[in-house]
Amino acid sequence: MVANITHDKDLCAIPEMERLQKQPTIGRLLNELHEILQAEQVCNSDVEITKEFKKNLETLEKAYKDEIPKIIDSYQKEHQQNFVRKQLPQVEDYYKKLVNWTDDIDNPGYGLRKVISELRENS
Repeated sequence: MVANITHDKDLCAIPEMERLQKQPTIGRLLNELHEILQAEQVCNSDVEITKEFKKNLETLEKAYKDEIPKIIDSYQKEHQQNFVRKQLPQVEDYYKKLVNWTDDIDNPGYGLRKVISELRENS
C-alpha cells in the first residue's frame, strides 16, 4: 500500500508509510524516519523537500529528547501530589473506621469477629 501525502500542492508517494504506522514507539519511528531520510539524501539530496524533511526530523527528535521527559516528570509529580492530597486522607479515614468498627464492643463487628474466631477454632 502506498500512502499519498500532499505537500505544497505536490503529491508525494511514501511506500514506507504503512510500515511506519505499525511502529509502536516514537523512538522506533524516529529510527525509521532517519533511515528514510538517509535514502532520500542519497537520491534527492538537493531537493527542497528533503532539506525540509531533515529540519522537521531534527525538530521532532529534539522535542522527543528534551520536552517529553519534562512532560512526564511534571505529570508524575502532579499525580503523586494528587494522590497524597486526595487519596491518602480517604485511606486514613477508612482505616480509622475499620479500627473503630473492630474495636467497638457495642458494634455488630464484635459479634462477627467472635463468630469468625469460633468458626476458625472449630473448623
